[in-house]
This record gives sequence, structure tokens and C-alpha cells, in this order.
Amino acid sequence: MRYPLLAIALSLSSMSYAAEPSTFIPTSLAQSDRIKVNGWDRYLRLGVTGNITDNNKVVGKTQGQSTTIGSQIEGAIDYKEREEEWLNSFSLLLSYSRSPQLSRYTKADDTLEFESLYKYYLADFSGVFTRINVDTSMAPGYDDRIEDTDYIITKQGGDIQTLTTDHLSLTQGLRPLKIRESVGVFTNLFDQAIFRMDIKGGLGLRQVLADKQRIIADNKVTPEVEVNQLRNSSKAGYEIGSEVAGATEDKRFSYKLSANALFPFYEAPDEAKTGDNTYDKRVLDVNGKLSFHLADWASFDYTYKMVRDPSISADAQVSQSYLFSINQVLAARKS
Repeated sequence: MRYPLLAIALSLSSMSYAAEPSTFIPTSLAQSDRIKVNGWDRYLRLGVTGNITDNNKVVGKTQGQSTTIGSQIEGAIDYKEREEEWLNSFSLLLSYSRSPQLSRYTKADDTLEFESLYKYYLADFSGVFTRINVDTSMAPGYDDRIEDTDYIITKQGGDIQTLTTDHLSLTQGLRPLKIRESVGVFTNLFDQAIFRMDIKGGLGLRQVLADKQRIIADNKVTPEVEVNQLRNSSKAGYEIGSEVAGATEDKRFSYKLSANALFPFYEAPDEAKTGDNTYDKRVLDVNGKLSFHLADWASFDYTYKMVRDPSISADAQVSQSYLFSINQVLAARKS
């Protein structure tokens, strides 16, 4: 299965559709969970990560010192009042590592994301929504090698450039910048602290600002490393998504999984190819996070991210992170 988290989310969604909503969500339950906190609520957590390993004549391990350092910021500002709900969240994860094979520090992880979601309830557990999501990287990105490597770079117009280096520039700071806007309807199939689930559907826009950025598209058969130059793109289409989230009563364990699919009916520039249809051009975004709060000041997080966007790459882009961090919660949620 290429996209395991997407399969889980969609299967859960289909199971929920098959059941009568009233069986699972009494009116009183949906209302009581939704008005638990009125007015503003906020959350802010700062975290630092680090790891140093030094091996000296150890059998089966590389000689030398490996180091990883990083930082993590998570925050939210929410507003809930009667039929209205406005949820704002942001997160930043940035880390660098150094190994005995490559003495200089290289970027290991870099994610900056902001989302603003507004819901208006027309019924106890359903209504209309609008959302904007911004996803990018903070720092420039490079392809670092132990020794000089031959790169073949295909530019936007098809021209070929050849470079030989051990430190190839791929992306600038805040690039690529992905912006998603959505509007449509939603339904909360479950709305409890331990398990919340909703489904959204409607129209979506997607812009990718990536002009003259580069992406590795290596062909393993050739000795050179192939690189493609990217360009800006825009899409509009039908959108469907689902989100599952929850936490234990003591807040020691929390999870969140979201899957979103955009089926474009408009693209700029026109990237239509023979045999392509709306399904072939679909854009998938899957995000998952498991958090184990070992203590008030320490946590272990697992994050999963998958993006399939033919405008950027023909292959799915998958990243996973296992992160132990020391945290300071500066603002805790009321609920």
C-alpha cells in the first residue's frame, strides 16, 4: 500500500457514511462537546532537540561523532461561540545534523505550516466552512554529497545545464510555498475528546510558488544525478477530506490524522497530457502525528507527511520524523 495513512482515513470515512449519524451523535453530545469552552482559547509549546553520538573503534559503527540539533514550536489560537468556531494553528520544526562522513551541518528537517479554519454550524453537527493552509520551509535546501557529483539540470524551457559539486543549491528560504484555500460543507461524525472525526467537501484552490527551484529526479541507471527545475502552478477543483483526532483524558497521548484530495478541473499552466484525466491529476495531502507526553517537560513525537502533486513531482513525497524533545508549555488549553 503506497499511502497507508490515506487508506486508513478513507476507510474510516466510508464506515462512518454507512451508519446513521443519529446512532453515533446524539444532539446533546454534539452540543455539549462544542460549547465546553466559550470565547478564546490558546496553546503554545516550545521544544528543543539534540543528540550526540561518538564512536571510537566500535565494531560495526562508523568512527567519529554524529550530532543532531533542532527546535520545535507549536501553537494555536481558537475561538468558539454558539454556532461559530474559528481554529488557528501553526507549527515549526527545524533541525540540522552532522555525521562522520559529512563534517558540515546539513538540514535534516524543515517544516513551517499555518492553518486557519472557520466553521459555522447550521445544525448540531454539520455546517459550512472556509479554510486557508500555508505550507513551506524556513531555510534554504541543498543536496550535499561526500564527494563531487555530476548533476544534469533540466530547466523550465528544456535547456540542459551540467554542474559538478558536492553542495548543490535546491531551494531558497520559504520556497516552495504551497497555499491551499477551501470552501464547502462539513459534518462532525464523532465529537468526543478521545475520538473526533469530521468530513469536508467542496471546492478548493491550490497555488505552488516554486519558480526556478530544483528537485532531485535521479535516474539510478545513469551515473549522473538528474535534477528538474520547478515553476509556479495553480489549480482549482473539487475537494474532499477527512480528519481524525483525539487525546486521552490525562493528555499523555494524543493523535491527529488528516487526508485531503483535490481533483482539478482547472490548471495553470496547462499541464494536460494524452490520457490524463481528473483522477490522474489529483493532488493528495496526508498528515499524521502521534504524541507521547512522557512528562510535563518531555515528549516523543512521530510525524508522517505525504504529498502527491504532479506539478512538483511524478512521485509521492514522503517524510517521517521521530523526535524526542524537551518542552516548555507557555500557554495551555482550557479544555
